[in-house]
Amino acid sequence: MLFKKRENKLYLDILDNEIKTGSMYNLKSARLVYVKGKGALSVSQDTIADSYWGSRTISEIKLNDVPLIQINSPGCPTCESIVSTGYGIEKAECRELGSISDKINSDFVSLDKSIEDLKSLLLLLESGLYIIADALCYPTDGDGNFFWDVPNEPVECKATACGYLSETFQTVPGNPVFLYPTQSTDCYNENRVEYYENMFNEIYNDNQPRAVVYNFGEFINFIIDGHHKACAAALAGQPLKCIMIIPCTCQGYTYNKKDNGKELSCLQFGQIYMPAQQIPEKYRPKYHYKKLDIHNKSKMTAGDICHREWEPEYVNAVKKYPSFEEFVDMISSDLSADDITQELINQNISLCEFDDEAQQNLKSILCILKFNNDKRLKRTAMDCAAMEQYCSVKKLAISILLDMKDDDEAEQFFIDYIVNCDDKNDPLLSAANSFWD
Repeated sequence: MLFKKRENKLYLDILDNEIKTGSMYNLKSARLVYVKGKGALSVSQDTIADSYWGSRTISEIKLNDVPLIQINSPGCPTCESIVSTGYGIEKAECRELGSISDKINSDFVSLDKSIEDLKSLLLLLESGLYIIADALCYPTDGDGNFFWDVPNEPVECKATACGYLSETFQTVPGNPVFLYPTQSTDCYNENRVEYYENMFNEIYNDNQPRAVVYNFGEFINFIIDGHHKACAAALAGQPLKCIMIIPCTCQGYTYNKKDNGKELSCLQFGQIYMPAQQIPEKYRPKYHYKKLDIHNKSKMTAGDICHREWEPEYVNAVKKYPSFEEFVDMISSDLSADDITQELINQNISLCEFDDEAQQNLKSILCILKFNNDKRLKRTAMDCAAMEQYCSVKKLAISILLDMKDDDEAEQFFIDYIVNCDDKNDPLLSAANSFWD
């Protein structure tokens, strides 16, 4: 009887594993934890028949049986899923969220301290291994929407799929950087946003309080706590500092002849791989074969959390952050802002018209310069836009110059482009003419 009580006791164990986050662009540090949890914050999945894909997976995250978000996913990793909002995390009446409020809204000290502060919330998870990370996210869905300004109805969401590089025919696996809401807009409190906005404007350092988000595949996370922090970050034009929960997304097994079964070889958390030998044996998941029950019964429903028209300062805040496509281009070349020298820019421009890799490098360079407010952006964009051959780099460069409405050099560039263009079918001619719209 005593043994049974110990087995049922909830606990959290921070494991002493080195987590390499290099493949996850926006993660600053990470820890592996084992949670023996209550399962109140849970994921349910259903498999439905699909005439094109054969089947699709309907996933739903619930807190105390209240749906927070729904996702309808095809079997193709580069094809976006359909996402629908839930019914409001505030309706879950989760006392654990209230109990962590003061701690999570105070200054950040360390990741380990935050994990301890979030213990009561983390114990709501289903039992298993998770990566808990200190991360940066953008308060947008990656598809041009302010994060809290998304449809309640099911819609396709680009950030649910891998990125695809058309120049090099490569895929870019997910870095969880975009956000989706779970709280009703009826809970929006202007005073609360102003409180955080003042805090973020006064000083932007590592001690800022974190939001809490849950990674739900590839590039998208949903917010558990921190909607008002995300609003303040958007108004301040800053990334949102977050404590991110990353569940195990894949289990790798090898066939073991000795016991005629499958043996765990590794676990995958987003793009973080953990060899089985680095995980204590008592925490390693066992292989269980489960036959898929494919049927036609499951349906996605519209959620009910977005009820307001957002002010222009929120809607326009999205322009301060990369779109899904821009972010994929940013991380595709493994370049950082510090890596970009003028020599590197010139070298890729000289190769661009006959080298696909140079084209992709230039797209990455342009996006990095743009979102780091680098003074070399205009000159680099002009050089790329002046290329004779039409390509995606030229298209991107012109779109960047089109945003420089008050710049005399950009205006003169478009005047010269239009005057010197002999091809009325030039796909970028109409874009050039739109500079004065």
